[in-house]
Amino acid sequence: MKLFLCRTSLIILVYAMLNSVYSGMNGMPNEGDSIAYHIPIARSILDGSFIGPQVVFRNDHQYFPGSSEFILAAFILVGIPITLYNVLGIACLFLATWGLGKASGLDGATSVTYACSIGTLNTILRWANAQTVDIWLGVFYALALMLLMRPRPTATYFGVLGFAIGMIIGTKYSGPLFLIAPLVLLGRRLIPLITVPRVIAFIMPVCVLGLFWYARNLIVTGNPVYPQGILFLRGNGTTILSVPVWRATVLYPASMVNALVAEYRLWAFSLAVPVVLLIIRRCVRYASALTVIGYLNLLVFCMLPNAPEENIHVSNMRLAYPVFTVLILVSFLLAKSLKWSKEIALAAVANMVLLPPYEYHPKLMFAYVPIVFVVFRYRGVHRRLSCIGAGASRAVRRLAGRATAAWKGRGR
Repeated sequence: MKLFLCRTSLIILVYAMLNSVYSGMNGMPNEGDSIAYHIPIARSILDGSFIGPQVVFRNDHQYFPGSSEFILAAFILVGIPITLYNVLGIACLFLATWGLGKASGLDGATSVTYACSIGTLNTILRWANAQTVDIWLGVFYALALMLLMRPRPTATYFGVLGFAIGMIIGTKYSGPLFLIAPLVLLGRRLIPLITVPRVIAFIMPVCVLGLFWYARNLIVTGNPVYPQGILFLRGNGTTILSVPVWRATVLYPASMVNALVAEYRLWAFSLAVPVVLLIIRRCVRYASALTVIGYLNLLVFCMLPNAPEENIHVSNMRLAYPVFTVLILVSFLLAKSLKWSKEIALAAVANMVLLPPYEYHPKLMFAYVPIVFVVFRYRGVHRRLSCIGAGASRAVRRLAGRATAAWKGRGR
């Protein structure tokens, strides 16, 4: 049953991805924030105007951190349609959350179902052809959590962890805030593994990919988080999105609840799952820490900017990816402890079926139907994914080893 539901969730995700690829190949960028500053940031990376005291942008929001726009810049440089930028992000999000599920103790099939549950959320698919960076923040956040759950005494591990954390810091100003809880609760396990080479391997990507943007803004504007004002540091004085989420929830409860259910559907109720977990005291491995992380992330989300308009209530639900990535995982872990894995997988698949409406493209069947046959005919689909993940991990280790050897040779 679990394997059948795992396969079903995969083909639902594949269907959504194929539609997103088709619409991306036949569309143009049209999302407001993407056109206003995400694409310009990527272009400024390509022409070099993003760096140094001489930085001058037409839009103050181009001073936002731009690490994930480096990926978008690569799309522009190579000539790949940038409407596929977040389609790749969803594929990477699937892999990252699948690995997170495995690291937290879910079996292979359930991990795939969990990852598909994240990838088919309306608040994810809505942005599939946009150039916003929230999906990529979700990718690196899931990767960082996975690594913190499975510490390794190697420089490669610390380097990859530094990469993930650096990308979180360098993708959005909210990134460092979402990092506080996992670093405090899970990061202490790294302390016995610390050596000088591992610290260097960790700090270098954190500084280059993350802290660089804040240092640039400090030099150019005198404010590391410009255009946001903070303490005695001046921003640009904008009042857009000046109502925080908690205040919007108090003032417009019906609109905020509608937005929450519309974007997360059944998983909106995962906000209550940690409470149930604590009441019945069914704590499986990592569940307690993840519960605290999920609720602290919710506190961070409540402090993020919102607005009175209903469309902003819906749009800004994407800021809660680090909240629901964790709380949905806690839901699966709770179900595992209660021996309800099949039931939650069934509920997850039923939730996935409520995909946003797509245009009718009958020719997609020539790609979709063969994939369905492959997924259902191959018995070890989740085991095959494990082999792919292990192979990718070995490849990363080999590349890191070669890079280290080359660097040492250069030093001689």
